Amino acid sequence: MLRNNWESMERIHKRPNKPCYITSLAREHRKKSTQAEVIMWERLRNRQFCGLKFRRQAPFGRYIMDFFCKEKNLCLEIDGSSHYGQEEYDSEREVFLKSAGISVVRFSNDDVLGRLDFVLNALANSLNMRPSPVTGRGKVGEGA
Repeated sequence: MLRNNWESMERIHKRPNKPCYITSLAREHRKKSTQAEVIMWERLRNRQFCGLKFRRQAPFGRYIMDFFCKEKNLCLEIDGSSHYGQEEYDSEREVFLKSAGISVVRFSNDDVLGRLDFVLNALANSLNMRPSPVTGRGKVGEGA
């Protein structure tokens, strides 16, 4: 019985309960993605980036991550004008995610829109991976 309780506590810490509204809010965020998020998603989806699976607008506890890679426990945030003035909230969220073992990498909308290659290389470096050269329709493939 003690083992089951321990497993339950571990599961709660790794995947905290989420409020009932958070999933529908994440769906709304997916429908109203910024241009930078759309561009980033085109590069991350279907394991195109270093062979890693990313989820878009992924709920975790009472927070929603722009992009989440479970394999690497990585939250990727694309910060635009909606983040101005909410630095304290973003900081609390980052502390919460880090306490759950999730690392957070942030880029600005301007970086994604104007320096996408820089963003992808910096992201690969933060994962200790290397994206392959751009192929086909300009998508990044698996890392070496």
